[in-house]
Order: sequence, then structure tokens, then C-alpha cells
Amino acid sequence: MDATQVASDIAGGKITAFKAMQNALSKAKEYRNLGAIVKIESEAALAQAKEADETPKEYRGCFHGVPFLGKDLGSSAYNLTTSGGVLALRKILEKNKYESELFSKFHGSGLITFGLTAVPEFGLALTSEPPNELPAKNPWNIKYSPGGSSGGAAAAVAAGIVPIAHATDAAGSI
Repeated sequence: MDATQVASDIAGGKITAFKAMQNALSKAKEYRNLGAIVKIESEAALAQAKEADETPKEYRGCFHGVPFLGKDLGSSAYNLTTSGGVLALRKILEKNKYESELFSKFHGSGLITFGLTAVPEFGLALTSEPPNELPAKNPWNIKYSPGGSSGGAAAAVAAGIVPIAHATDAAGSI
């Protein structure tokens, strides 16, 4: 199911944002061996989803309540600081929580970021293999890489963990 369908189902009352987030978190746990996700903030995400369900309809964005994963490269969500796939930077940057303009726009549309996807260090490799993490695997054939620095995002969407994820392309990642 794509993000527009999930948003439509939430807006139409077929599913709550809380249930959509529970489903995404359950799938993230089920597919943890894919190496697609390097960080998850379950409690914060469930709290945001509950809050989303209580938000009056006139204040909802076009992707209101849709579970979303950010790429661990470049931009930060308030509860998930990106580190470019560099373990040493992650420990330092986690102390400086802020929200980038990009994630402010994502969240303004109603997306709920609950985790970060795998990237190679500084995004400078043809596969998403962050240090001290599992390499991202193609969910359709785990012997293969999803490729590119957005491989974690690609694997998460292809596995159905989320209907949409943050990805970038500087040299063929997508």
C-alpha cells in the first residue's frame, strides 16, 4: 500500500495513525535482519501517532499519520539526529537535537518519522553498509544489496515496513 492510500485510510477512519504506526513498528521488528533500519524511536513515534489521531481534521496535512523513515544522512528530525552513517559522529550529534527544514516540511505534511535507514559512511559507497550495523539487504533476494546510499530506505519500502521513506540521489542512489 502506498503513502497516499495509507493517508486516505487514516482520513477516512479505516485505520488510525496509532494502528498504522503499530503495524510499521511490527514490520520493522519482523524484518530487522534486512539491515534497513539503524535506529528506531518506538515510544516517541507511538506518542506522536496518538496525538495525530486527536488532531482536528482541519489541521491535518496530506500525509497525516503516515509512518515514515528518515535517511541517516544530512537532515535531522527532532528525535532522530542523523550522523551520515558514521558511528563516532552519532554519539556526538545525538546531544544536539534539532529539526532541519526538510524534516519540518515532512512533518508539516503529517508524516511521522520513527526511525533512520541504513547508509554507508558519509553516503560514499555503492551499497548501504554502515559500520557496526548489518548491511542493508534486498528483501526480494537477501543475497543482493538494494544498492546506493539510499539502500536502507529502498529495502524498508520494498519490504512493506513503510509506504514512503526519505531518500536522496547525488550519484545514482535511487
